[in-house]
Amino acid sequence: MDLGYDIFRELGDGSPLWVTHAPSLKEAKDKLDTLARTLPAEYFIRDATNAKIVARVGINAPAESKPGELS
Repeated sequence: MDLGYDIFRELGDGSPLWVTHAPSLKEAKDKLDTLARTLPAEYFIRDATNAKIVARVGINAPAESKPGELS
């Protein structure tokens, strides 16, 4: 069963804050990109089916990821 994808904002203390849900990875990545451009912060997409982080973006993301650029 596919449960879709959840988007979280990572708070300063490292705890996650749920932002929204998307039924597909493409839609989740589109939402994540919009969030990163309008409210710069750390965000990540979690696959709700297996609880794995599938994308991360933000101001402190790894060197290969820049704000507005999905990993």
